[in-house]
Amino acid sequence: MKEAVKKLEHLIAEKGLEGVLLFSPENLFYLTGYRGDEGVLLVEKRGGKLLVDGRYFTQAKEEAEGVEVGLLKSWTKGIAEELLSRSLKRVGVEAHSLTLRQYQRISEEAEGVELVPIGEDLEGLRARKGPDEVEAIKGAIAISEEALKEVLPLLKPGVKEIEIALELEFRMRRAGSEGVPFPPIVASGPRAALPHATPTEKQIGAGEPVIVDFGAR
Repeated sequence: MKEAVKKLEHLIAEKGLEGVLLFSPENLFYLTGYRGDEGVLLVEKRGGKLLVDGRYFTQAKEEAEGVEVGLLKSWTKGIAEELLSRSLKRVGVEAHSLTLRQYQRISEEAEGVELVPIGEDLEGLRARKGPDEVEAIKGAIAISEEALKEVLPLLKPGVKEIEIALELEFRMRRAGSEGVPFPPIVASGPRAALPHATPTEKQIGAGEPVIVDFGAR
């Protein structure tokens, strides 16, 4: 995570910013280790602060590393107050994780602070993997491969698509997967032509093609 923070600090300097606001759970986890569904991370050259509401405060205190954790009582107003209290004038924003109205309200309430959308720049943060990330990917692949080996013998006529999907997820979680990056896809017969099919109660027929798409994390 230290390497990730350094990348972000470099981006701040490169774009002539004084800080960056991040909102997506993926980036919050990537930069701090916090696994909650909601939160706001303000990163400056001098460090970072993770803001969450009361539902996530205890969790954030336990999980977040390398940043201060603060309580956010009012969403847009609280963010604006944090920016103003630090006398920031130009702040990058992960705008694609906000609604237009949220973006407008933060702009209105943080008068004098220029919010600069930097979504595309942030997407490159996680593109180049460090050694720890490479090892984590290898681990996820190993879990996925083992789960598939265990489930393949269950792929028989009469078994439901949803049953195969549940077996895959159960076996990956049992092996150490931290949830799944997306719900497993299992589709048979004509439904196998659907690239993002949702598993159903349909029974797999004899001689039917079956598409299976899944992964661990």
